[in-house]
Amino acid sequence: MIIIYDDTDKSELIFVKNVLRNCRFKNRIIVNKSNIGAGLSRNRGLKVSKGNYIAFCDADDLWKKDKLKKQIQFMNKKKLKFSHTSYNIINSHSKIIGKFDITKNITFKELVKSCDIGLSSVIISKSW
Repeated sequence: MIIIYDDTDKSELIFVKNVLRNCRFKNRIIVNKSNIGAGLSRNRGLKVSKGNYIAFCDADDLWKKDKLKKQIQFMNKKKLKFSHTSYNIINSHSKIIGKFDITKNITFKELVKSCDIGLSSVIISKSW
């Protein structure tokens, strides 16, 4: 797990490091010297990543407990290089206020003309 800390206020960094001490994953924290935004921060993470899969979970997103395990098992079973899921929309109190259900099948042509995939629901194989 790679965490890109892209906040000029470093006060929360101590909290992040304490949480990660209890994490079961091997992790690495990269602290940006200045705020460079989500896209460039993701690119920094991609450059140092060594795993077989890429998945993003922004600071304001949540994953269900076994999301990665279940989704990667599904991808392996179906021989997929890319997958995404439906997702809940929650408020600042973690209350579900909506849901986005995925289309069962979406073609590449349809995909490039839409915003139907939630970034934090995607897993993609690095061996594309």
